[in-house]
Amino acid sequence: QAAGSAVAALCAADDVRSATSCTFDAARLAVDAGGVHALLAAVAAFPGGGENEDDAGLEALDALRQLAKSDAAVKRIREAGGAKACRDALKANRSDQNRCRRLCGLLRNLANNDDAKDAMCVDGTLEELLGCLERFMDADAIVCEHVVAALAMMALRRPKNGTLIVEGRNGGALVVHAMGRHPRHAPLQRQGALALRNFVARSPEFTQPLLDAGAEHALRQAAGTSQANVDVAYAALRDLGIDAKIATFDVDASGAVVAASGPARFGDKANANFKPVFDESEDVHSRICDVDALTDQQTKLEEFSLM
Repeated sequence: QAAGSAVAALCAADDVRSATSCTFDAARLAVDAGGVHALLAAVAAFPGGGENEDDAGLEALDALRQLAKSDAAVKRIREAGGAKACRDALKANRSDQNRCRRLCGLLRNLANNDDAKDAMCVDGTLEELLGCLERFMDADAIVCEHVVAALAMMALRRPKNGTLIVEGRNGGALVVHAMGRHPRHAPLQRQGALALRNFVARSPEFTQPLLDAGAEHALRQAAGTSQANVDVAYAALRDLGIDAKIATFDVDASGAVVAASGPARFGDKANANFKPVFDESEDVHSRICDVDALTDQQTKLEEFSLM
């Protein structure tokens, strides 16, 4: 248990004091040193059932997820049987919320590999992931986030996988429902928007079924959850054929936040100091200093939402 926790800590990018991180290199070194086989052996040796055993298995799963930071590492995990071990563990621990959360998180990382996500769609892993999403949809937003993110990656550039998810397993509707159950969980909302867009990007025939399931409302709600979600929600709405616009909000002279009438144009009130005619000046340096000083004193607030 302590060893798994130490590996996870060494490879986790959680040091906010540094602008750069060495965790990628640490994960690569751990993989080269045989960490994948050791951690998979720990997962197999401590499958759950006892308090200490369960803790040791969870720490090993956390460490494996931290190792799966690159395509090369994912390939090593697959070659060692890690993807199939995750599928089998999901089957054996369907009622274990903590273990399912970590297994789904690891599978989310593995799904970044094209070969891995293709295999996961046909070997039973997809069904287990969707089963986790259904079982823990109300109780665990993190499980929902991991599963939806995995579905988004499975469908990326893979219309066949998208068909298996949406048409064969009703995964599109489950994604919409998960977004609705946890409307304030911004990471889930972002992954849901990515998934919905990937489902229809190369399969426009899924547009109407997803809209019928409530995709438009879910995406507009996602855009309002976080500033970081606006771009992906807008892209998904666009691909679904919805006429959405990004509205800009400015701060007026009184300090109130008001909706901008449209994109800024030359001659607008906001650009009242703009001079369309070039005038020569011999005092360029002092003028630049004045503008810099004015800029430092003023702060312009811009927020975005979907209309």
